[in-house]
Amino acid sequence: MSRSINLESLYQIINNPIIYNNKDIMKNFFATLDDDVQNISNIQIKYRELETFKSLYEKISSKLNSEQKEAFYYGYKNSKAINQEFDLLRFTKDTTLNIELKSEYPNGGKDKLEDTLRRQNHILLNCTENVINYTYVLSDEKLYKLVPINGCSNEDYKLSEVEFSRLIQDISSDYIECNKLEMIKTEDLIISPYSEPEKFVKNSYYLNQEQRDVVDKILKSELRYHSISGRAGTGKSLVLFDLAAQFIKQGKNVILVFCGKLENSGELSRIHNFNIFDIKSISCNFSQLRKYDVVLFDEFQRIREEQYNILINLDVELVVYSVDKKQTLHPAEKRLNIEDKLNKNIKITNYCLGDKIRQNNEMSWFIRKLLQPTDRKSQPADYKKVTVKYFNNREGASDYIEHRYNHDQFIPIE
Repeated sequence: MSRSINLESLYQIINNPIIYNNKDIMKNFFATLDDDVQNISNIQIKYRELETFKSLYEKISSKLNSEQKEAFYYGYKNSKAINQEFDLLRFTKDTTLNIELKSEYPNGGKDKLEDTLRRQNHILLNCTENVINYTYVLSDEKLYKLVPINGCSNEDYKLSEVEFSRLIQDISSDYIECNKLEMIKTEDLIISPYSEPEKFVKNSYYLNQEQRDVVDKILKSELRYHSISGRAGTGKSLVLFDLAAQFIKQGKNVILVFCGKLENSGELSRIHNFNIFDIKSISCNFSQLRKYDVVLFDEFQRIREEQYNILINLDVELVVYSVDKKQTLHPAEKRLNIEDKLNKNIKITNYCLGDKIRQNNEMSWFIRKLLQPTDRKSQPADYKKVTVKYFNNREGASDYIEHRYNHDQFIPIE
């Protein structure tokens, strides 16, 4: 549980050299703001950030009443759900105020500031209906606000320099003594571009730092072939779809090939505004892929050897293969071991996603036991979230799956 601060109190601490210059006192003070602190010695005192706060506060303090100075949360980070720190947060019943403190402009300048606020905005919209986002930069003492243009999606915002009076107006005299961000769970932030395409195209998704790094490296790369590996839940598909969106903005002709069965490829193509096919629908003529600038493969570990030999030499501007050898369903797929082939291929640049962002322990252990029945390390569980239906032929199973897909919006994975 985190505890709020009073802005005037924090300002006076910074202005008291006996306290401010004593790291032990400062660490103990910040430890009182977070019950989850395990080791006080590990607390990092961000003096440049505190100096930035001091500068901002001196510009607005004379215009703030006592209520406006209350109930701010400083330096909060929900490590269990999101790898994102928030410098100053404040909540009312229906609005979150978010203030980023920057001592100087980051690499990427204002675009990077805007990108940070957009990501934070997406996260904070899970807390309250409205979010107000500011960034203050100490180096030139300028204040920026993420201003909505149209609608409410992240794509309809722009970063604008504003007067400090705007911030004063946006700090409400009403507040609640509650950090709503503590209630956020990882699953609140994760969407599937296959099952929730409408949310994806509205930019209602979150990429963690590791995923953003992979996207940035591929976008900037002059090399042709790339592979992304990672276990289930690390966000490989999300990265592919984000790459597709970025390349489309550059005017590229993009196709995504799902290397399994995909029932609703036409609908997905319409919503995402680029071509999405399953591999069976194009396997008779892979040469048609040459008309695209960018070709993205999802679940590439599922392909056959003769398909691999063709697709690994695809002559287009850029190719990205997404793969997870742990998610092979057929013995032939295990023997072929596409992931190892990609890793050993010297012309392919390999990236590995390791931070799992989607995790259901019960489901994970069930899948592990299903795919590896002899695995003695699989933990026993009640599997309360798993229902098993048995059919002794493919036709019966297919009919059942089609019924659940049409009537209950189930998503078939094979």
